[in-house]
Amino acid sequence: MANAADQMAASGMQEGDFMQEFDPNVFSRLFFHAAVIQGVCSGFISGVIGEWSLLSGLKHSTIMLAVGYLLFTLAVL
Repeated sequence: MANAADQMAASGMQEGDFMQEFDPNVFSRLFFHAAVIQGVCSGFISGVIGEWSLLSGLKHSTIMLAVGYLLFTLAVL
C-alpha cells in the first residue's frame, strides 16, 4: 500500500482514475447475491446436519433466506 501511488504513477494512471472505476451498485448487488446464496446453502446444510432430512433443510433454508433478505434490505438498501 505504501508504494501504490508510485506504481499508479508509473503505469500512467491519474490520481482520480482508480475511484472512477468503483461502482457501489455493483458491489451492493454482489453482496446481496452472496447473502442469498449463503442463506440457501447454509439452510440446507443445517437442516441435514441437525435433523438428517433434506426437507428440514428446505425449511431452514427458507427461513435463513427470508432473514438474510430482510436484514440486507433494511441495513444496506
